[in-house]
Amino acid sequence: MKCPKCGSDVDDEANFCSKCGFKLKVDTETLKIKINELRHKTYEGLISMVSGIGLAIFGILVAVGTGFWRIAIYVATIILVLGLALIIFGGIYSSYYSHKKDELLKLLERENS
Repeated sequence: MKCPKCGSDVDDEANFCSKCGFKLKVDTETLKIKINELRHKTYEGLISMVSGIGLAIFGILVAVGTGFWRIAIYVATIILVLGLALIIFGGIYSSYYSHKKDELLKLLERENS
């Protein structure tokens, strides 16, 4: 068997990798709980993205609906930038936790096989 962290060969009965110390045997119930927590964090990122899209659209509507007055342009620009920042932050946040969740799912599949 190969260590999933460093790739070195380890004995099939080993609990830890002798090279990097990676824990090879995992409590599947704890793993399922962590996967569920990461799934919720992924959803939080998606909610942030949707909120950012709504805020960006609102910023555009403020700019268009006010006839492009000078102050309205500044307010609309700030709202639009905040919306775009939420979209970017939500995408990174969601992607990060989705990747972590996928890693744990692979580990769970390996433990169950």
